[in-house]
Amino acid sequence: MTAYKTVKRAKVELESTVDSVAQLICVLGKDGHVLRLNKTIEHWGLDLGSLDQGSLGKVNDANGKHLHAVMHPACTNAKCYLKQLLALSQKVITAGELVEYSGFDSELNRNFLVQMIPVGTREAVSTEKIDSLNQLVMIFFDITQ
Repeated sequence: MTAYKTVKRAKVELESTVDSVAQLICVLGKDGHVLRLNKTIEHWGLDLGSLDQGSLGKVNDANGKHLHAVMHPACTNAKCYLKQLLALSQKVITAGELVEYSGFDSELNRNFLVQMIPVGTREAVSTEKIDSLNQLVMIFFDITQ
């Protein structure tokens, strides 16, 4: 097997694994724009009467959009928890430390535990050795009971 095929297979296996979990996993740029997310976004909303399409959108449609616009397309709340969390993105990346939030999402009518995880180490971010370290992983655990 060539190196290319090995890497391609590993990529497909990883994407399939991430797409199979119940949590919404988002990889964001430092400004909160979606670089990647898993297919959970396509399933959320099926039980929510407030969303006409039955989902928050398609994976490919979300790339490049701000995560707030993807998850809260009709939100006008200036104090929205998601807007506030996303405003912390660059600080979380620079600090290199995990941040957690737990609360109710009034737009989606769900309780979430949200983890914000910077990609890379604090030393690599501060010395800017790798460009991709200006990324953040956000994981949304639906803890609604």
